[in-house]
Amino acid sequence: PFPSAPDASSLPAELVATVQSRPDLFKVVTPIHVDIFENLLQRHPNTALVKSVCRGLREGFWPWATIPPEYPITHDIAQDLFNDPDEAKFFTEKIAEERSLGRISQPFGTELMPGTYNMPVFIISQNGKYRIVDNHSSGGFSLNSMIPKDERHMRMDGIQKLGFYLR
Repeated sequence: PFPSAPDASSLPAELVATVQSRPDLFKVVTPIHVDIFENLLQRHPNTALVKSVCRGLREGFWPWATIPPEYPITHDIAQDLFNDPDEAKFFTEKIAEERSLGRISQPFGTELMPGTYNMPVFIISQNGKYRIVDNHSSGGFSLNSMIPKDERHMRMDGIQKLGFYLR
C-alpha cells in the first residue's frame, strides 16, 4: 500500500501554513472516476493497496518523501524558458489548456511560497509532437532526492503503469 501523508506536526511549519492558506494550489485532479474505480476493484485480493490507491486519487499521494533538515524551505532552480518560438508557443498553449481544465492552479505571483520548489521544465519532441518534461532530479536539493532510494522502485509514467502495478 501507498503511505498516508505524515502528520502535519512532523513537517516544516512554513510548508503546512502554505498548504493550509492556499488549498486552491494543491487540488487533486484526476480523470479517473474514483468511486467507480474503487467499485470495480471490490474483489481485488489486496484491499489495502486498493484503499491506498483510491485515497491517493482523492487526496493526493505522498511519495515517501522526507525533507532533510539541511534542505532549504524554498528552492528555485528553474531556468529561462524556451528560446525556440515554437516551443514557447506550445508551452503557453498547453498551460492555458491545463488551466482551463482545472489541472493547473491560477498564477499566484512571481515569488515562491514557503515550502515550495521550482524545478526545471523543458520541452522535448517525441514522435513529431512536443512534450513537457519536469526535471524533479535536477540539482542538489531535488524533489526526487527526498525519496529514499529503496522506495524508488516504481516508475509511474501514466495510467497504464498504474494498471500494471495494481495487477
